[in-house]
Amino acid sequence: MEQREMLDRKYAQLLLRRCLSFNNTDTLLIDYNTHEHDKFVEIIIDEAKKMNIKNIGTYLCDEDEFHEYLKNIDLEDIELNPLLDRTSWNETAKKDGCVLHINTFIPELMNDIDEEKITKASEIRIKTYKYYKQNNTQYNFPWVICAYPNERWANYLFNNDKDAYLKLYNYIIKMCMVDKECPVNEWQKYIIENNYYKDNLNRLEINKLYYKNSLGTDFEIGFPKKYEWLNMDKTDKYGSPIMVNMPSYEIFTTPDSKTANGIVYNSRPLVFNGKIIDDFYIEFKDGKAINYKAKIGNESLIKIIENYQNSNRLGEVALVNNNSPISNTGIVFYDTLFDENASCHLALGRGSKKTIVDCLNLSKEEIDKSIDQLLDEYCINKSDIHVDFMIGTSDLEIKADTNKGKKKIFKNGNFCF
Repeated sequence: MEQREMLDRKYAQLLLRRCLSFNNTDTLLIDYNTHEHDKFVEIIIDEAKKMNIKNIGTYLCDEDEFHEYLKNIDLEDIELNPLLDRTSWNETAKKDGCVLHINTFIPELMNDIDEEKITKASEIRIKTYKYYKQNNTQYNFPWVICAYPNERWANYLFNNDKDAYLKLYNYIIKMCMVDKECPVNEWQKYIIENNYYKDNLNRLEINKLYYKNSLGTDFEIGFPKKYEWLNMDKTDKYGSPIMVNMPSYEIFTTPDSKTANGIVYNSRPLVFNGKIIDDFYIEFKDGKAINYKAKIGNESLIKIIENYQNSNRLGEVALVNNNSPISNTGIVFYDTLFDENASCHLALGRGSKKTIVDCLNLSKEEIDKSIDQLLDEYCINKSDIHVDFMIGTSDLEIKADTNKGKKKIFKNGNFCF
């Protein structure tokens, strides 16, 4: 077996055996967006069959085909079609099946597409997988997002390098610890290390965080009366271990959506619906974005904040050491999966129910009956979208107002306790 195929198989095994839990299902849906990944998908299917996973489906929304569709259709003629229909995600989730998403970045593909077309297509698509969205942040079924390279992404990052693709491939393999003898064991070791910070954050009982750095970020945000910090150490509703991001180096929670005040500046580009947004700031007052501007992709930033339900409020606060495996590469990947795990970040839009539900010791029946009331009571943001943007820097300082007094928790971009 060639070295490349061996690594692909180790990667597939990590995704299937550790990130997803098949303890209660034999159903798998693989979602991907370019034919360049056909061979890797075939390897995943082969490894899944070895695990006796019987019901395997694929959902391919080819980005180039989607681009041509939007380019050649009038705005008023955009309608539900196979490129926009994600109902198969709902169907898999309702069966407690596993969903494996393979991300990839195709740079500048959507630059010639009118923003109104992209927004309309996005709105149609969102309506087709509402059950999936409503249940994935509670981990009611196993799912994972991973990444795999493509030629255009590699050449965008490593211009004029004849080994660009191999470089990007090797970075992904290394950041996911697939280059280790036993990736599953390596991730278990990392989870133990990361749990130290997560547990300390939960013990502190933080009421509010204050951020400052040299970019100009001067920002504060508060938290619900009862909540918890989470990391990659998750379980599905049956108690089976899952990891929903591969890789994952963040510790996150859901803020009180009415408490954000001050200004934040991005530290890494944001890619949304195929378009790059960079060199931007967002100013908040009483939780709501009131001023915002980007030097690159301003129209896209406006669409995010103004065109979706409650997307002008925050749904996530995430802490990541600047001294982390992805950050230490020194590379901006233009892919949220990697860039958010290299930097402290916030997210506009939907908050996670999981960060409050597990604290309340409620039965599933009680949760199902009262979830909307709980979200309102704890000021958890309800939205159709969830858009992470990065604000962490090597000089970021974060102070915490806790039930045990004031405490600095970040210094020079890293945890300091």
